[in-house]
Amino acid sequence: SVHINPQWRNSASHAFQILSEYIAELNADPTLYQSLTQITSNPQLMNDDTLNQEEKRMAMLLQKEFERDGIHLEEEKRLEVQKLSGFVTQLETLFTENLIHNKVYDLTGGDLVKDVLDIIPKHILHQHHPQPLSHTHTQNDQQIVQVSHAQNNHTSVFDTHTPNSLTLTTDPHITSTLLRHSPSPALRKQIYYESNTTNPQNLDILDALISQRHALASAMGYPSYAHYFTFDKMTQSPNNVHSFLKSVNGACEHQYKKDMELLRDAKRYMEGDNDDGELHPWDLNYYNGLVKTHLLNNGSDEKSGDGNENYSLNGYFTVEQSIKGMNILVSRLFGIVMQEVTIPPEEQWDVIYNDHKDNTNEDRGEQLLQKS
Repeated sequence: SVHINPQWRNSASHAFQILSEYIAELNADPTLYQSLTQITSNPQLMNDDTLNQEEKRMAMLLQKEFERDGIHLEEEKRLEVQKLSGFVTQLETLFTENLIHNKVYDLTGGDLVKDVLDIIPKHILHQHHPQPLSHTHTQNDQQIVQVSHAQNNHTSVFDTHTPNSLTLTTDPHITSTLLRHSPSPALRKQIYYESNTTNPQNLDILDALISQRHALASAMGYPSYAHYFTFDKMTQSPNNVHSFLKSVNGACEHQYKKDMELLRDAKRYMEGDNDDGELHPWDLNYYNGLVKTHLLNNGSDEKSGDGNENYSLNGYFTVEQSIKGMNILVSRLFGIVMQEVTIPPEEQWDVIYNDHKDNTNEDRGEQLLQKS
């Protein structure tokens, strides 16, 4: 879903759908389920040392996964659950796909245009011009969710570029860079609103998703989708999730208020008379980065709470140094060698690709690190 080439993304989504259908088919096989329950329902096997703890846990988790898809239900009910589960998966996939489709918008005002070009060079903006989008449909017996992506007529982000106007895209790389580095509150505000109103069609998908998830949970005998989703998780119930979040909130509240006040101080210092006294969503990335940069670069000029000097760490955490440190850690801790692999030109995108091998040169995994 993150490949720079839309054809790769579409193919990956199609492969995911095929794989999901195959897994659902396996989870709907009564023979496999009955073979498994012969083990989990046998007290002798589950209580003595015939199976080790890992095997017992694996058996119980597999049974829960089977039952999550309704294998234990009567055939008519089971088919209904499978159908609803398929609708839910399609809607979830469609919602996620829509998030990566970028729109274009016109930024007007000489100062705003200059602010953008001071941060992002023209050739970088040009590389992120939007791709043509297609129509997608999701359908079931009760409803049709149609998502229409208008074909945009801009062949380049500079089609309407004048000293007072610039056509931009909501590409996440462009958006996050401007929100993180622009000192202009007006520019950050417009960028924030444009990027968060990219996919109004997802509101219809969310409505359909809520309806289908509730129907699925009801068919499985649960009062809500939250109960259905958490029953086989560590939390086990929505009430436990709520209690956990409430306890985390209580533990973090003091530090949160302290951090927010630090950001407000930074905003008052930077904006002066223009400061409205509030931290807006489009302010957070900029001032959070500003404060962190100040603390990293100027740590040696300040004293910590215990009276010791805080030394700047900024120069030690470049991308290159961080990757070197990661390589040393995985080698010493796990005996794994991490090597960067050259990506073929036809597949090149904005990542670092590392291959992991153990001391016998056997593959142990791969790693993709996004550069920006």
